[in-house]
Amino acid sequence: MIMEIDGETCTRTKYKLIEYLSDPKATAAAVDNEGFFLTGDIGHFDQNGTLHITDRKKDVFKIFHFEAPFAPSEMESYLITLPDIQEVCIVGITTGIDEELPAAVIVRNSNSSLSERDFFELVKFISILM
Repeated sequence: MIMEIDGETCTRTKYKLIEYLSDPKATAAAVDNEGFFLTGDIGHFDQNGTLHITDRKKDVFKIFHFEAPFAPSEMESYLITLPDIQEVCIVGITTGIDEELPAAVIVRNSNSSLSERDFFELVKFISILM
């Protein structure tokens, strides 16, 4: 029997990370002493060898035009309660000015009528409340 223990997911490929632009400290922290890239995702492999991402090591985005940090898990926790949404994951899209913008990856329920425009309006409303 395989025990499913969560830990940080790490990757190593033949292509090496060169650097984070103008950020040697972040570059040094991104790779461990064995050359593995530290993704910041927490997860485990199941008995079939499927990787399950269960959490994040760091749960805050630094967004330039918001005063307070943005916690993706708060948005995910709300969105997953909606009947149209089966799965959701908020990911960061890095920009060139030392920030990440949130993007939602959504799996709708098969009977959902939620459109892309409906989702944008919903998130805009939620963002005002947060």
